[in-house]
Formats: sequence, C-alpha cells, structure tokens
Amino acid sequence: MSMVTKLVVLSVLTYLVSSEEEHGFNDAELTRYDCTYNGTKWSHGTYNNTNPECRFYWCNNGTMEIYNCTNGPPPTYSSCQYVRWNKPFPRCCHYVGAC
Repeated sequence: MSMVTKLVVLSVLTYLVSSEEEHGFNDAELTRYDCTYNGTKWSHGTYNNTNPECRFYWCNNGTMEIYNCTNGPPPTYSSCQYVRWNKPFPRCCHYVGAC
C-alpha cells in the first residue's frame, strides 16, 4: 500500500471516530411511563392477575390495559351452582359446578 493510500485510510478512520463522538450516536435510553389506575400507581411492565373480579391488569408504558374473561357462566343445570375457579387469570375464567 502506498503512503498516500495509508494517509487517506487513516484520515477517513479518524473522521469517522471523531464524528461519532461529536454527534452522540450512542444508544438512546428508552423512556418508560408508569400508570395510575383507581388511585394506585403501577410501574411499567407490572401486572396483576390474581384478583376477585377475574381481570388481568397490565401497565404497558403509561397505558393501563385491562382484560376481562370472554365467557359467561354456563347454562344452569338442575340445582347446580357454577362458580369461577379460584385461580389467576385466565384460569379463573373457567367455571366449576357445585351440585
């Protein structure tokens, strides 16, 4: 490699390194937002799937997402009472018969 080629390569590398530092091409930090729901503060990414109303609460970057069961109780049969499972969401959406 000639001396001129070496100088050009060195100059280009020096320029690239210095321009990266000047313009701050570092990875930007992501901003995550907390949620407030019914007076309770939730941190981003936290969830609650164990509650008496059988819902899934999830704080997703400032938006409180709430998921309900998509099913209702099955039709009544004889004198059986149908109650939800006492499990975390979504298993609490299932009913068991107490006859």
